[in-house]
Amino acid sequence: MIVAVGPGLHIAAGGAGDVNTMPLNDAVGTLVLGADARNIDAVVVAGRIREAAGQLVDVDLDELRRTVTASRDAIRVRQRGAGS
Repeated sequence: MIVAVGPGLHIAAGGAGDVNTMPLNDAVGTLVLGADARNIDAVVVAGRIREAAGQLVDVDLDELRRTVTASRDAIRVRQRGAGS
């Protein structure tokens, strides 16, 4: 199952034979309503492969973890300040 959307032609490809995606009647509906992350095999965004064989491509997970943790901590600080 391959679904393409958007002006930058974003593509998500996944297996239609998994239990949670059977029977395949409508690829977009199945991907949006029935599929989850384990069903997606590849993602292409604006012509760049972002996920292949179920793994992120060109992503430094340690750096991403640091960035999102810092973002979460900053939000918590702002929330505490707003409540005073």
